[in-house]
Amino acid sequence: MKKVILLLTTLFVFSCSSIKRELIPTNNKGGYILTQSENNSENNQKEVLIYGKIVDIKTNEPLSKTQILIGCIKAEASISGEYSVKIIKSDIKQYIEVSTVGYKKIKTNFLKLKDETNLKIDFFIEEDDSLLIDCIGVIN
Repeated sequence: MKKVILLLTTLFVFSCSSIKRELIPTNNKGGYILTQSENNSENNQKEVLIYGKIVDIKTNEPLSKTQILIGCIKAEASISGEYSVKIIKSDIKQYIEVSTVGYKKIKTNFLKLKDETNLKIDFFIEEDDSLLIDCIGVIN
């Protein structure tokens, strides 16, 4: 009986998903969660909607004024950390880059944006704890 309880407890602990386990990893501790949904827009089947939220990975607080770069298209997250961008479908593979002051920049894997789907991508970015030496000016 004790073995069964121990086994069930172990399974329960390892089956509980945390944000970190769901994240697609990047070059630092941050990451992203990508969800595809059907494009319900009948008026323009040539576009893909990319939308989501950008938050601090430790505090889960939304990050405003964050820059989103998709190819040559730039967007900025709202005060609530949300963003949305419509882009023309293409066979060209692109990545999405997210950056903001005081946080480490992250990039997605390459995405092929030709399918008739919308992409919800929630970004979880890590605070940059390195010194801002390049930002400090010298006064003569």
